[in-house]
Amino acid sequence: MITFPFYYSKIIIISVTPLRQFLMFLFLSPFLLIFLLRLDTFALIYQGSSMLV
Repeated sequence: MITFPFYYSKIIIISVTPLRQFLMFLFLSPFLLIFLLRLDTFALIYQGSSMLV
């Protein structure tokens, strides 16, 4: 756990832009996945309600 921040900072120093984007993607992908799943269920509910109407 203690060595992680140093390793992390080394990686950031080595290649900032692509890795930062990749890390942001890794960080945001679970939220994005949850959002997409919520959107999917919302769409299904919407389709179901429109079918009922």
